[in-house]
Amino acid sequence: MGRVPPMRTVVALRLTNVVFMVGALLLLLSAALVILDDAYMALATALPLVLSERITLGVVAYVGCDAILACMLALSLFALVVLIKRGSASSMSGALILGIVSGLAASTKFNGALVAAAFCIYLAISHRGADRVLRPLVAALSSAVVFVVLNPVVRGGGGDYALNVVWDMLGRRSYIWNTQYGEFPMTRMSLVARFFPHAAFLLPLAGAL
Repeated sequence: MGRVPPMRTVVALRLTNVVFMVGALLLLLSAALVILDDAYMALATALPLVLSERITLGVVAYVGCDAILACMLALSLFALVVLIKRGSASSMSGALILGIVSGLAASTKFNGALVAAAFCIYLAISHRGADRVLRPLVAALSSAVVFVVLNPVVRGGGGDYALNVVWDMLGRRSYIWNTQYGEFPMTRMSLVARFFPHAAFLLPLAGAL
């Protein structure tokens, strides 16, 4: 088959992308509704994403895990917003929930591990004393457990084996990237800007820098 899968497989994967991208949009809409407490304002916030051709052509039609990652990232945002709204984001159960959802994001794609890092920083900043260490530790450990459970390939031969698997994956990705773009690889900034050109994504654009 080479690098071109059969059309039946492509259609199935694209339909899977549609399901997860719709889920991501609904989760973002729900998060906006929790924050704004106004259905019309929440809809106006999510509308640019719904009408974006870049999401349709660049994410949904792309045979990869980006749509699933978008759904897991939206789930992470929704979980954080709900926990903050309920006043339980700083509790031990809140740290556990944040660790689990960030583990799901990391299991989808390595980029999702940034969510775990962001959550740990948030928990460290929002606590004092021993909890400043304990809460991020709970989130990080629960995230790691979810990642290991959902990725049996890293459990084949201990810590060294797992690290070698990760490095092999990164090396393979680097090879594919270079064969696709040659001497002109896309920067993180240009990649984010390509798929998310709207003003609502100024923050992730700044983060990509």
